[in-house]
Amino acid sequence: MELIKDSLNFSKAFTRLKIIAGIKSMKATFIIIIFGTALISCTSMASKPDSESLNRSTAIADSVNFNTEVMPLLKTKCSPCHFEGGKMYEKMPFDNGLTIISHQAGILKRLTTEPVGTLIKQFIEERNKAN
Repeated sequence: MELIKDSLNFSKAFTRLKIIAGIKSMKATFIIIIFGTALISCTSMASKPDSESLNRSTAIADSVNFNTEVMPLLKTKCSPCHFEGGKMYEKMPFDNGLTIISHQAGILKRLTTEPVGTLIKQFIEERNKAN
């Protein structure tokens, strides 16, 4: 008799355990579905850029960067004189974009080879339009 009671208790405990495990896996599945739905709705609700912001980002992408594009070319053509330690650095430091803009006539007259002349012209035109 004792053995039958033990086996019934074991059977009940095992059944409860299966129910609890089933509920937990259902909870986990439900949570995954909720988070997945939230993620999908967040990404679909993301606003599409309007034409003005697209134009602005295109203009930024098309603009000439002084530090990464212009200055390396100036270093190859105008170094060491117009860079730190050079004899012209005090009067016209070419590591400053404002110097290039304020002395554009002289600089463009001297730097005519491609791609230096075209890139510096584009840099000056962009800065003049911005001001």
